[in-house]
Amino acid sequence: MPKNQGSFDLRVGLSTAWRGLRGADLNAATGLPDTEFVHRAGFIGGAWSKESAITMALKSLEELKKEQ
Repeated sequence: MPKNQGSFDLRVGLSTAWRGLRGADLNAATGLPDTEFVHRAGFIGGAWSKESAITMALKSLEELKKEQ
């Protein structure tokens, strides 16, 4: 969801350390077994299980909190 209607600014992107990674490289970076990809801009990513997708989102939110 963008910050403002019609904007491409992210409210929260996926972890910067994961951006542009896929498959085994992303699994190693996240510590999860079934991640698939994170777009290099961080606006979308995927995992094969609901649990891993939720964990990716939560870890990204935690990273944002640490940065603030």
